Amino acid sequence: MKLKRRSFLIALSGVSCALCVLFLTLGNWISFLTIACYMFAACALMLPLAAGSRPAALLAFFAAVLLGFLFGGIWNPWRMFLFCLFFGLHPLANSLQEKWKLRSWIAFLIKAVWFDVALWLTWEFAYEYFFDASVNWVERIGDWIFLIIGLGGTLFLFFYDWALRRLQRMLTVYVTKWSGGGRKRLPKQERHVEDVFGDRYRQEPPVTPSGETGNTGEKEKSEGDKKDGEDG
Repeated sequence: MKLKRRSFLIALSGVSCALCVLFLTLGNWISFLTIACYMFAACALMLPLAAGSRPAALLAFFAAVLLGFLFGGIWNPWRMFLFCLFFGLHPLANSLQEKWKLRSWIAFLIKAVWFDVALWLTWEFAYEYFFDASVNWVERIGDWIFLIIGLGGTLFLFFYDWALRRLQRMLTVYVTKWSGGGRKRLPKQERHVEDVFGDRYRQEPPVTPSGETGNTGEKEKSEGDKKDGEDG
């Protein structure tokens, strides 16, 4: 059983890594799809987490980043900067939130600060890979970048984080069914044992013709012993 589950987890991690690499490659080559591909790649990395394995998800993340660089990121190394800082690790952070049972508002504050800092670092070091610096509006928003990131980034994260957590729960349900970890019926022999010793099928003492309950054989034996004692 453990071998079967391990094989399923390896196959699931391979599918997760392959899908993530596919979306990262599309994001590297098609600039206006980069952010959308980040989100789809993050969804792909939730598959090992749905099977209950954080190490497998982390290994899939590192493998996908390495292959993503080889299949397109090597020409635009900063294009995957924001994915490496936040989007690729966000599903793992949600999983740790569930494990440690953090309050929702505390976890969201931590993730909001993390996301805003990642956006600011991307703006400082890699914005030319996302925007044309010669456009006037790019220079104008530079004066308001902290306000834009603080309000716009936090609002975006609120809805994105909510959607991603709901999607993780759905994937967990379906992956559990696929792996055969759902509720199983007891074998025939085990059901028989459970029925015999269960309260529902416990045999009641037989009822005598006089309406009394008890073992009639033992009662007749005790009366016979009593009679023999009186004769003696």
